[in-house]
Amino acid sequence: MASSSKAEAASSAPSLDAFRDGTSNLPLVDCSKCGAQLIGLVSKQDKSFGQRFYKCPLINHFYMWEDQYVEYLIGKSKLPRCFSKIGRGSPSLGLTQAMDPRMSSREPIQAMESLKESIGGCTTSLESTTASMKDAHAALKKIVDGNQSIGSNIDKIGDRLLVLGLAIMFIVVLLLLVVLVK
Repeated sequence: MASSSKAEAASSAPSLDAFRDGTSNLPLVDCSKCGAQLIGLVSKQDKSFGQRFYKCPLINHFYMWEDQYVEYLIGKSKLPRCFSKIGRGSPSLGLTQAMDPRMSSREPIQAMESLKESIGGCTTSLESTTASMKDAHAALKKIVDGNQSIGSNIDKIGDRLLVLGLAIMFIVVLLLLVVLVK
């Protein structure tokens, strides 16, 4: 069963054999969540018997079948683009599937519509965040302006205290002169 699927893959796409290690795994990269090196395994389940998949050895947050993993490796520049099934008329793989294998039954058009809805939600969120930031900017501007007016008032008080100090000193000098003259 596995040999017939390898023959079909070889006829429709360039061979990945040059990139496989001694255990027939494709290049193993680090898990983006925990940093552990991914492992390659072969399924022993009835529905998927003999199919190769890649997963995180520590936690089950990363799991991809080999065709999805190939697209993932291409995205990480670990394999040349000529191995991509995206854009070659293969209905089995979409860009969203390479990112999330649980979406394997979704049609590419539905995935694009979902992406558009998500982007629309992000736009609304960005608009409200922008409005909040404008409000915060206006409040900060009021505080800065208030601080500048306080600083200006402090400068005026300082100038007045200096004049008052000089006046007091002048009076003291006059009193001393009066006392010395007598």
